[in-house]
Amino acid sequence: MNMAALLADVARRIPDNIAVLDGDREIRFSELFLSAKCMAGAMRNVYGVKPGDRVAIFLDNCSEFFEII
Repeated sequence: MNMAALLADVARRIPDNIAVLDGDREIRFSELFLSAKCMAGAMRNVYGVKPGDRVAIFLDNCSEFFEII
């Protein structure tokens, strides 16, 4: 199971559980899944990333890291 499938499964089973705490910000699994789907769509549609492509991501430690992986 890849990360996308794992996140989809967890978001389906426990959507309201907290996935990420970032300071005072709480991100639920359902929110994380939707954000990750939007980011994946942008990577495909805006940047032309295809399955199997390798992409380097440079981020500080932040909640957005979990959306992009």
